[in-house]
Amino acid sequence: MIYKIAAFSLSDSYKYGNILEQMLRLRYKGFIVEEKYEVCNYSGLEFDQYDNPYAKYLLILKGDQAIACARLNRTDFAYNIGGVGVSYMAKDLWGKQIPGNYLLNNSNTYELTRLYVCSSLETKERAIVTRFIVGALYVYSLNLEVSKWLFVTHQSLLNVAGKLGMTIPFAINIVVPNFLNQKFACVDIQYEKLDLIMNNVHFSTKPDLARFAYDCNLLTERKQKVA
Repeated sequence: MIYKIAAFSLSDSYKYGNILEQMLRLRYKGFIVEEKYEVCNYSGLEFDQYDNPYAKYLLILKGDQAIACARLNRTDFAYNIGGVGVSYMAKDLWGKQIPGNYLLNNSNTYELTRLYVCSSLETKERAIVTRFIVGALYVYSLNLEVSKWLFVTHQSLLNVAGKLGMTIPFAINIVVPNFLNQKFACVDIQYEKLDLIMNNVHFSTKPDLARFAYDCNLLTERKQKVA
């Protein structure tokens, strides 16, 4: 099966037809129906205050079906909603548990949130798609000139990142109500690891990220053909 990758923002999602609606419906399924998040939703769509003009999205499609999604937000973007300050999720919700020097705030550090892989996939394929989207996020982040991810996640996702060859400078335990074994973690995004990570994704899952890396201007046409 060939998986398709769609990378977009609110301003250019129209290039992919109804891709934004597909993503928000997938998020509704994952975070409202399955995880029971108490966040904004309307008519089967899930969204929150971090879906802002700076947000970047990645969606994996199997044929025409959306099967995995994720969001990246700059950590230096802050604004107010109804007099309430909004920064980035980990800082806003769990900042009191996290050492201040870990709460980075700059244009090259992005927060990774709303990562979801469709639970209706068979177990083996879900593991494949998880590795594929994490690898695709790494490629996309290099295109955006991201140097670090911050994210709150379960240890299992950190295991995936580690097995793909990503550098994890820190991962600390935090308490998230109704969710066990949560970590606040950081991943370094390093161009010199691109080949290693793409090879590890291809070795462990078979789908190839070379075409996406070429589309993100990270590989020359010659390298893309060889990969």
